[in-house]
Amino acid sequence: MQDLPEKENILLAVAKFLGQEVRPHVTDPRLSFRLLVAAHLCGVVAQECASEEEADAAELGRLAALLEGVPPSAHGRAGRAAIAAANVQLAASLRDGAVGSDPGSPAWEHVMKTLTEKLAVSSARFDTRKEIES
Repeated sequence: MQDLPEKENILLAVAKFLGQEVRPHVTDPRLSFRLLVAAHLCGVVAQECASEEEADAAELGRLAALLEGVPPSAHGRAGRAAIAAANVQLAASLRDGAVGSDPGSPAWEHVMKTLTEKLAVSSARFDTRKEIES
């Protein structure tokens, strides 16, 4: 692991380079689109890196409150593995009816919060308000 620059900054620099410096010089529309996608993906990964630990801790904490046997905290790969296993357990519990899934239930609120957090990272402009006014 390197100290500086941080990986988030490197990815943001690559995204900016691809999107602002390289893409304007590309005349092939297909390649230009692929550059745009690559730049966006670099930005998404940078955002994920910046918020990953906090988001994982929050998700795991919510899952631990919902399900038996889920560790309330874990970090890094162990945390991501615990989240994946708990999500499998949650899905099975929802299918079996062991955990309620009605709007407003703890499971519903957890899923909505998790989706909102993930959408905020992958698409910062996505409107995540519960009620969107027309």
